[in-house]
Amino acid sequence: MTELDLLEKKALKSKKFVAWLISELLLTGMAISALFTQPELGWPLASYMVGIVFTMGCATMWYLGKQAAIDTFQRGFRFNGKPPE
Repeated sequence: MTELDLLEKKALKSKKFVAWLISELLLTGMAISALFTQPELGWPLASYMVGIVFTMGCATMWYLGKQAAIDTFQRGFRFNGKPPE
């Protein structure tokens, strides 16, 4: 086991992973509820809600992916003492 492996957190101890997991569960619940309540809402509103959920999911994944890249850069900088080339 390397020193860099010791610096890495487990997935469930990472605040960002837990935040992503909660957001995905909420977004999935919103999409499923939009599809199940579709007879009362009608297709245009239900498809609009599913579109919003999809867009929010993509934005969340993009943001957390960029945060993970920044964290990787900072860990490498702390580990090596110099920025990566």
